[in-house]
Amino acid sequence: MPDLVLFNTLGRKLAPFEPLEPGVAKLYTCGPTVYNDVHIGNLRTFLFEDLLRRSLQYLGYRVVQAMNLTDVDDKTILGAHKAGQSLDEYTAPFIESFLRDLDSLHVERAEHFPRATRHIPEMIELIGRLIERGFAYESDGSVFYSIARSDLRSTLPTGVSGTSETIRTSRGYLYAPTRSFANATSSSEVASPRSDTNATTSSPCRASGRPTTPTSETAGCSSRTSSTSRGKTLKPPRMIRSFFRSTMVR
Repeated sequence: MPDLVLFNTLGRKLAPFEPLEPGVAKLYTCGPTVYNDVHIGNLRTFLFEDLLRRSLQYLGYRVVQAMNLTDVDDKTILGAHKAGQSLDEYTAPFIESFLRDLDSLHVERAEHFPRATRHIPEMIELIGRLIERGFAYESDGSVFYSIARSDLRSTLPTGVSGTSETIRTSRGYLYAPTRSFANATSSSEVASPRSDTNATTSSPCRASGRPTTPTSETAGCSSRTSSTSRGKTLKPPRMIRSFFRSTMVR
């Protein structure tokens, strides 16, 4: 079997592909959020996944692929509520439509299509393990990765670790100001995951205590409590909260 080298985004370098089971390549790939029919932009992702799958088969690997179906989120719950249907009733037609689209594009179907609603207990158990081991924490009803940990921060893309201008808003979201990480000139520490008031940073806005009126020194800074006016807000997943809200439409 020929050697296969892939670009590993974790270390951002080429690395040899070494399957855990010799001769078997196991893939877990993103599937659709089934609140509507997929569009051509969605299908580009699935075509790439199919290309990877077929390449592995060509090289002699037996491929076992799982593609998740996200059948519970804010959009599916809202759609089901408006339609007066259960989540299963609302999402079933979109799942069938998605599979027909894959067939139309001659995309090979995965061996497994796990639906999110069928694996909520496992998600909760896994999240609990992450919290116990200090890799995640709970805040305001949501769970966040604790990127303040050095072992997690070191896996961020080049230009983010060590030069992060990211700050934590009053609701616990992570906010990246307009200035790009790669061009940041001042280093700041990521705020403490458990307490916004104990956060420390060397950025001009936070260190000086001055208002956030833009100046040449404070360009790219923003108020902690205004996380959407400038830059990008990284919101946490709402999977578990949404799932329990779904009982309203069952």
